[in-house]
Order: sequence, then structure tokens, then C-alpha cells
Amino acid sequence: MKRFLVSLLLVLLIVSPTRAAPLDSVPASGKLSFAIWREGNRIGSHRMTFRREGTTVTVEVRVDIVVQVALITLYRYTGLRIETWRDGVLQAFAADTDDDGKPIKVRARVTPEGLLVEGSRGATAMPPDAQPFTLWSRAVVEGAPVFSMEDGAPLKLQAEDLGLSPPPRGNVPARHFRLTGDLDYELWFDGATLAGVRLKGRDGSMVEYVVE
Repeated sequence: MKRFLVSLLLVLLIVSPTRAAPLDSVPASGKLSFAIWREGNRIGSHRMTFRREGTTVTVEVRVDIVVQVALITLYRYTGLRIETWRDGVLQAFAADTDDDGKPIKVRARVTPEGLLVEGSRGATAMPPDAQPFTLWSRAVVEGAPVFSMEDGAPLKLQAEDLGLSPPPRGNVPARHFRLTGDLDYELWFDGATLAGVRLKGRDGSMVEYVVE
């Protein structure tokens, strides 16, 4: 019987891989900074700051994008997102975005029924372990319930592990994932830490996030 139980435990460990906890992806430095490139030109930055107080982690994310041609601004995007985590579980989320003059707000908070997410599509109840599509968390490629930071709607995503390859403009291989479904992204992680991003812009141009 003892041998049987040990064998059963080993099988469960093999067929039931554990998802990385979101806060495993918090860098020791408390900061992540990426330059955003489009078709060979730098167009902005995506910066994340992590602050720990006991078991609480507050993440501040700032995104600034400006696309210009001959000093004429064709497109501008700014965003400020604040995430509050306690014991590895999202407690609150606030996103304020200016998408080329269009204001966007998304809010999320813990309720007795789970996580309540409010955006342009109304209010949606999500599981307690849900999180925004926040690029820094490796849990987004490991099956965590995810909602959009643009309208608050739940996202249906499928992740494919592509093995090891260098991230954009990098030389050191990292774990490469492809997300498809409601979004189409490529993400690279060095262990649990975000190392690079690639996606297509709305105009079909290639956009890359490069570690600064």
C-alpha cells in the first residue's frame, strides 16, 4: 500500500504541474524597465516598480508611447496601472489609460464572491486567483484567469512553450512562450522574470519590448 501511494503521488506531480505564483516574478531589484521599439525605432517605455510591505506588494506600471513622423505626432498612448497583492493574491487593481485621446478606466477589487472587475463592458465576477494581463507575471502563460486592462473583460488565452531562444535584441536564451486567442503575444521569461515581449501593433507593425 505504501509503495502504491508513493507511485500515485509521483504520477500526480507529473501530470499536474504547478503554476508559478504571480509574486515569484517580482525581481529582486524591485524594478523592471523596457524600451518599446517599432519597426526599428524607439517609440516609448514600459516601466514597473515593485514595493513590498510585509506580505503586501504594490506594483506601479507606467506606459508611455509616442509615434512620430517628421516631428508630427501620429499616435500617443499613456497608461498608469496600480496593482495591490497580498499573500500572492490580487486585492485591488486600477488602470487609467489615455489611448490617443480616448480615456479608459478599469477597476478590480476583492469581494466575498471573488474578484469583481469593472470596465467599459460593465462588471464581471472572476475567480479569486484572477489577475490583469500584466506582462511581468509568468502566471499569465501558465493558465491563470486573466482579464483585459483595456476593458476589464475576461480573456481566453492559449499558451505554447516554444523552448529557449534569445528575447528581442538579446543574446542570452530565455524561455519563450506564444499566447494566442483573444491576444497574440510572444513573451520571454528568465526563470520567472520577464525578459522580453513581441507583438503586432494595430497597424500590423512589429512591436518589441527590450530590457533597459
